[in-house]
Amino acid sequence: MATALNDAKVLKMSRTKQETKLSRASKAASIPTEDIEHVFAYWREIMNKGTRAQLSPERKELIGSAIHDYTLETCLEVIRGCSLSSFHMGGNKQRKRYDSLDLIFRNSDKIEGFLQIAEDNPFVEPF
Repeated sequence: MATALNDAKVLKMSRTKQETKLSRASKAASIPTEDIEHVFAYWREIMNKGTRAQLSPERKELIGSAIHDYTLETCLEVIRGCSLSSFHMGGNKQRKRYDSLDLIFRNSDKIEGFLQIAEDNPFVEPF
């Protein structure tokens, strides 16, 4: 059984060079708005952002591009992985949270790193 991280890497490798070079805006435009809103709502809930965090055009583009490259389910797991990182949730010298969407979806290394944390800590459905 393949893990989400392996699935994400295979999906990324199977894209053509032209698809890989698409801009974030082009990638995001191909993703349904509902999917982007779902990922944003999940991030807002998991990171306790409340209603103060807004889905700006930049965030729509960032999330849409990530969904295009990795899948909706993988993006949700990446957010969960960040929420499981003590360092990123404020357990660091500066006592600062590093949980922005810009950080989480900054590049493949960040995405795959957070995905690995999520896979190392499987989600268990509460009773």
